[in-house]
Amino acid sequence: MPNVPSHLDIPRFAHGWQNIEDWIDTFHKTLQRQWTMLIQAYNALVKIDTAANMPSVPYLDEIIFYEQDTGRSYVAVSGNWQHLAPWSGRTVSANAGYTMQGNDAVVLGSASSSTSITITILNGASYTSRIRCIKKVDSSVQSVFVLPSSGTIDGAASRNLSSQYQAVIFTSDGTDLHVVSTS
Repeated sequence: MPNVPSHLDIPRFAHGWQNIEDWIDTFHKTLQRQWTMLIQAYNALVKIDTAANMPSVPYLDEIIFYEQDTGRSYVAVSGNWQHLAPWSGRTVSANAGYTMQGNDAVVLGSASSSTSITITILNGASYTSRIRCIKKVDSSVQSVFVLPSSGTIDGAASRNLSSQYQAVIFTSDGTDLHVVSTS
């Protein structure tokens, strides 16, 4: 791709407006050529398709993959896809038992009623390369339990959040959930 000039060199016009119009026309055509080359370079780097057609391993000519049906973007790093926005998703509140959905990023659990609540995490494969969080937001003595539907969470069957503002942030290896951080 040609170098873009670092400054705009406007010629001195000795022959009236015709020279300015010629210069503007030339400059406009140059910008159009540069824009076309930029779009061609972008299209060579980005593959836009559906999640179902995403290859498990990036091909040599694929740098970025955009899932048009889910809105997720991935970048090829060392022969693997890495999700560009691992926190993408919605924040939901739960004051009773709740099963975390694939598009949930954060669940704010409130056990302020007279019983503890359980937040169930669907199969860990749904969270591969994505980071999710469950947080207890109330000050009651009841607990918010984090329960994987299959596999474990850091080797345990469940996780107990017993104090206000306690949280567990996790990801998945496709089978089990792994705690990344707690508070």
